[in-house]
Amino acid sequence: IKSSKIELLSISNDEQARTITAEWRLEGRLRLPWKPAIKPYTGCTTYSINDDGLIYQHVEEWSVTALDAFVSVLFPWFGEKPAPPTDAGISRE
Repeated sequence: IKSSKIELLSISNDEQARTITAEWRLEGRLRLPWKPAIKPYTGCTTYSINDDGLIYQHVEEWSVTALDAFVSVLFPWFGEKPAPPTDAGISRE
């Protein structure tokens, strides 16, 4: 992979809970001299909406731990297996 890529896999709105949830997949390279790869992983972002219709909370969940994401840049074999590729979703490059 030459650059970073995020794919929006799904997005949903729960009017009763007043949340918007997006599921996504991320992969890419860091802009460092040796261009280390970011292991592909998936995640979920949930936005909570207040009475004025504004976002007051942003919560992220990743399929890997922060330690895994950081260490696997230096040692790609470390931690969980990379998230499999997907043809679903909206691709943004």
